[in-house]
Amino acid sequence: MWAGWALWALWALVAVAQETGPPPHEVMTSGTLGDYTGPVSTLMATLLALDRFGVLRLGNRRGESEDGDTPRTAELRAKVEHMSESMGHMKRQAEKSYRDRTEHAVLLRTMQADIARLREDWQKARTEDRADIAARFAELSQAIQRIG
Repeated sequence: MWAGWALWALWALVAVAQETGPPPHEVMTSGTLGDYTGPVSTLMATLLALDRFGVLRLGNRRGESEDGDTPRTAELRAKVEHMSESMGHMKRQAEKSYRDRTEHAVLLRTMQADIARLREDWQKARTEDRADIAARFAELSQAIQRIG
């Protein structure tokens, strides 16, 4: 994005310089090589300065990977990927936890029903035992009365 803006600004600067500069000569005069390459070297110096300050990229810098990441952006990308994986793991854990809670709720209801049934059986057995004990006491008291 910055490169596009930088090139646009550079073209605008060149256009303004051409408008305000002296008119071109009709006949080419003899001069030094710098007279003819001056605008090109200025343009190259401007492009290299823009590249140096990170506004315009002109190639692979030291420390950049093939996909254009600097060490800092590669570290940030790795952190983002790690956080994304962690978020996925937490989501799976939450789903598993919900599933576990649901299974435990069913198990708990089953256990409560079993406990209620066992209490009923226990009360029934206690009632039967009391009736049996009462019947035995009745037999004992009759046997004692016959003896005595």
